[in-house]
Amino acid sequence: MAPTIQSQAQREDGHSRPSSHRTVPERSGVVCRVKYCNSLPDIPFDPKFITYPFDQHRFVQYKATSLEKQHKHELLTEPDLGVTIDLINPDTYRIDPSILLDPADEKLLEEDIQAPSSSKR
Repeated sequence: MAPTIQSQAQREDGHSRPSSHRTVPERSGVVCRVKYCNSLPDIPFDPKFITYPFDQHRFVQYKATSLEKQHKHELLTEPDLGVTIDLINPDTYRIDPSILLDPADEKLLEEDIQAPSSSKR
């Protein structure tokens, strides 16, 4: 059987009584009844807008410190970014005009000429 919680009076009596037989409600240590009223009073005047004389963004604009400006970030990429560029021999990048493109690639290179659409819908 699970343990039960007993009040101080039940512990002193040595036996537990069901709570339905309790006739005297437990009383607090306060002598009189306490009633709290925490509502705020009405404002005695109408709300007003005031002008803010300072720049609105003065606290949110970021200014880098001299330490941040002097810090050199480490480059985590390859120096050539995986693309080898030959600056000495320009013929390396010359396109052969006799080579035909795949039709799917030609479709990508076509310019889309759109007819002017009517402004009325």
